[in-house]
Amino acid sequence: MVRIAVVLLALACAAPTAAQGFGFGKQEPDVVNLGVLGAGVDVQEETLPVRLVLPGGPAAQAGLRVGDVIVGVAGARLQKTADPLAGPVEQVIAAVERAEATKKKPVVVLAVRRGAEEVQVSVRVPYLGKHSRSCPSKCKKCARVVEQGLAFLARTQGPSGEFPTDLGGKTGKVVVTSLGGLAFLSAGVKPGRGGPLDRAARYVLSHVGKEEASPLAGAGGGNWNQVNWELAYGLMFLAEMAHRTGRPEFLQKCHELVTALERTQEASGGWAHGPGGPNALGYVELEIVSNYALLGMAAARGLGVELDAAKLSKALSWIEETSGGTGGVGYSTRPGQKGFGDAGRTAGAIVAFQALGAERHPFFRKMVGFYQGNLRKLPAGHVSPAMHLLAGAMAAHVLGKSAWKTYWKTYRTHVMGVRKPDGSFAPTPTHESRSLRNNTDRTVGPRWTTATYVLILTLHKGNLPALLGGGKGRKKGKKKIRARPRTGSRPRTGARS
Repeated sequence: MVRIAVVLLALACAAPTAAQGFGFGKQEPDVVNLGVLGAGVDVQEETLPVRLVLPGGPAAQAGLRVGDVIVGVAGARLQKTADPLAGPVEQVIAAVERAEATKKKPVVVLAVRRGAEEVQVSVRVPYLGKHSRSCPSKCKKCARVVEQGLAFLARTQGPSGEFPTDLGGKTGKVVVTSLGGLAFLSAGVKPGRGGPLDRAARYVLSHVGKEEASPLAGAGGGNWNQVNWELAYGLMFLAEMAHRTGRPEFLQKCHELVTALERTQEASGGWAHGPGGPNALGYVELEIVSNYALLGMAAARGLGVELDAAKLSKALSWIEETSGGTGGVGYSTRPGQKGFGDAGRTAGAIVAFQALGAERHPFFRKMVGFYQGNLRKLPAGHVSPAMHLLAGAMAAHVLGKSAWKTYWKTYRTHVMGVRKPDGSFAPTPTHESRSLRNNTDRTVGPRWTTATYVLILTLHKGNLPALLGGGKGRKKGKKKIRARPRTGSRPRTGARS
């Protein structure tokens, strides 16, 4: 197996599992996080062997040790569940949530097997109160969780405004910083006050799309250009900044990024990690890049940037082609990659189609059906569960209150379970990350996962109108596009043909 310690985020999100021979991600314990306890565990049916105890965290202060085995919580034995990775973790997280809602004595009592004896470990957690019935909307507890996440992002921001990442060089920094900026915007932070949001915007504005020689250029004889990821994420963030501020430098950069994405679009209609031919794994397009490229372009169109109608139509048709006739969006149209629908990719495509006004495209309803039928599979998505969970949340948001209610009921415990004592959010192990002995979300780093979950917790606020229409349907002024433009006619798209 070829082992490459650091590659760009995009290529890490690239190869299908069967083809992904590269060792992406740090070789760290790929543990399941136990909420704000400050501990990470493996899952073995009815027990949780402790593999990580964060120094100074509540679990460490209570005396929990690596090597301990949790066998019960709150007076009840742990129970085996259908999901071998989740196991009885949700049972522990539910106990943590109950303790956080108990003002007088917020304590989680763990039954722990330590060697030949069983002991009790009482872990005191911060009081945060109860969830509201409308959670995460109008929920004081979720608001505190968001505040803690933003505080973590703010204090770990780099000196130039970037949010650091261990993966991807400049492209990785632009991607993570753009996502972090969107998290601040979504939470309701206003630009123009000189804080972390403005510093992030200045970093992205000055770095996105700028050429930079990759340290891996030529390695393995492949193409290592990853620029499409930063073009797409940078465009999404800067379009929101342009919408919010009206500043000409943001709008000008949106024009430039749209032009760049139209230029790097492949003849097929899809996008690769970057231009230049097959990458180090021997392929070109991957569908997931299309989702974010199109979403950014749709946001720019709402600002008055003209889009190429023919390129848009080809892009939507190519996405449909990846499905092989089903509603599930596949990895690409290549043999062996076509037809393998993924809930996260499909969710991202739903958001992109909706942003472009393409809900009447014949493939849209098929995608919605696939997404709804596979909602529980989002965390099992290829390479980055965080990316797929956020795509699923955005899809639920644009599909309406019922879809959001179902999403949140499914994933509230998960979101609360990945919180850490320092306000950050932990990565999630998957069968794929275990089999490949790496976790890309862990390598991209806590700014990536924290920004992701802050966004999930704040989408209901409607503070991303350029991307998501403010939570009240599509933004006024966006026009619908046909699945395919008529020959010789100008499509009614607000786009150029």
